[in-house]
Formats: sequence, C-alpha cells, structure tokens
Amino acid sequence: MRPNAERAVEQNRPPLVPEAASPCVGVCLLDAGTGLCRGCLRTMAEIANWPTLDLAEKRRLLAQLPHRRALTDPAMPP
Repeated sequence: MRPNAERAVEQNRPPLVPEAASPCVGVCLLDAGTGLCRGCLRTMAEIANWPTLDLAEKRRLLAQLPHRRALTDPAMPP
C-alpha cells in the first residue's frame, strides 16, 4: 500500500497533515497568580486561539508546557 501523501497526490487532494492534540485535560481552572490554566498550563488566549494555530505554532506551545509545569510545580522536572 502506498503512503497517504502519494495517494492524496494521485487523487488530487492535499496530503494529510498530522494534527497536534490539544493539551486540555478537562481541568479548566485559571490560576489568578500565573494566568495559566491549572490543567493544561495555557493562558486563556492560548486556549481560545488553539483551533486557529498552525501545526508549528501548536508544537511551539506544546514544547513550552513542561517548563511551565516546572515553574508552577517545582516537584515536577521539565
């Protein structure tokens, strides 16, 4: 079987682009001190803009989350 990209080109469609999964864990509570959601560690603006971010922007944001976790919970390594 051919890879998805080859089949998409043959069918005159753009290849499928892998999507970055939302970091939402269903614990939606903003911390007044940090401005970050205690569940996913994103700001309200980042949460609201998630659906419109491109893949590179989502990956950049996801890469920041371990560092944010370490700042908000010193017991957790980045």
